Amino acid sequence: MRKWTCLMVTLLILAACEQEDVIPAPNVDAELQPYLDRFMAEGEARQFSPVLDVELLDLRFGSLEEAVRGQCQLFSDGRRAIVIQPSYWANADEWSKELLIFHELGHCLLDRRHLETADADGNCLSIMHSGEGDCRNLYGPTTRTRYLDELFGQ
Repeated sequence: MRKWTCLMVTLLILAACEQEDVIPAPNVDAELQPYLDRFMAEGEARQFSPVLDVELLDLRFGSLEEAVRGQCQLFSDGRRAIVIQPSYWANADEWSKELLIFHELGHCLLDRRHLETADADGNCLSIMHSGEGDCRNLYGPTTRTRYLDELFGQ
């Protein structure tokens, strides 16, 4: 019996050592976790400090008004939640998903507000635009670095 106990403990220790370096936050949907990880890595590369401990953040799918793709919700106890519209997510491409999550994390972790500024050609200068203005969103592989520098630079 003792041999089995030692074997089981050893296997548990080895299994724990083989886990990924990134430990998912307890309130983050598994499908959304990679986007949070990416956001944190991009922020760390730019020496940002979040205004909120990630442990106080919920990131999940949930019902919103149909026109709303995502929403950062603030609670009186300091917690914040990002809710993502499942119907939008199911049809969005990878760039649109990252933009949505990074925009909402900009609200919840960086305390950023909407910014409607545009360049002379009408292109949005920030991913923090509301989507209700006239600027064109150009977020993608050739503009990502510029947009993320602006996001974390505020």
